[in-house]
Amino acid sequence: VSFNDTLFSQKVTHQVILADQDIVGFESYTFSPDTFYVEYGNHAEAKISSTADNTGTKGFKMSGFEAEIESINWPANESQNFSLNPQYNSKICFCVDATEWNDVRLAFDMKQLHSAYWNEVFGEDMNLYSSSMRILINGSQIGSQYHPTTYDDDPYLTYYVYLDDYAGSDFELCFQSKNFLRNAEDPVPGSTGDNTYLDNIRFFDDATVGIEEEKPLEFEVYPNPSNGTFYIQLNDGNENYQISIMDALGKIVYLDNSKAAADNKFEISMQGLTRGIYVVQVKNDSSTISKRIVIQ
Repeated sequence: VSFNDTLFSQKVTHQVILADQDIVGFESYTFSPDTFYVEYGNHAEAKISSTADNTGTKGFKMSGFEAEIESINWPANESQNFSLNPQYNSKICFCVDATEWNDVRLAFDMKQLHSAYWNEVFGEDMNLYSSSMRILINGSQIGSQYHPTTYDDDPYLTYYVYLDDYAGSDFELCFQSKNFLRNAEDPVPGSTGDNTYLDNIRFFDDATVGIEEEKPLEFEVYPNPSNGTFYIQLNDGNENYQISIMDALGKIVYLDNSKAAADNKFEISMQGLTRGIYVVQVKNDSSTISKRIVIQ
């Protein structure tokens, strides 16, 4: 009511509350929509779909809609994916009450696809730009963007994200996707469009991620705050890791694909960065963990 705006900073909660370990599997049309909200642009779609399931019969699909191909402003680099062409953005968001949690974990199943059409148009694979997903907390990107690798053979993968910096608080977490072509509009026979499929989303308070066969990825960042040089200490050096550092706007300021040193420690030198809060993300084949660092 525009002439009577008198309430500010009021929290409104819905009667459907997700308990610790509850899974949003999108199976029930009556229950699932009460646990999240959705936003999408004029050329995007975001909906529960029977084509997006990993388990059960339904998942959540984010894709393009009635794409105007000739007017797409193609990014020059990955950091422009979500600033350009906002009409193709879509989001599914959750309000998480972790005020009484000691640890915060996010787990989700995801499959991404991208169209073979862009290879025909540009003569190169455009998977880093045609199909992208990122995670936002309170509007800021955490970690790196996610992209598909093949046209239609990428499997569903289960991702685990450590969010311990948000323990003891409530926050909004969104999966934001950018896709251009949906399945029905893909002009290449057999190609399945640009899509992000999500299933089995859950938030929980637990020091483990429930993988008995694998040791959960853990790391420490020190000193924190830092003057620009700091260390990442991993709990295991027997895997390949991707290390990325993002500023508060989600722009990647450091990216490295490396195998850990003998002592499982990386030295990161970021002299010259503007003072502020940055996100350090470490990713391996089974987990993605993000932590914040303050550069003074």
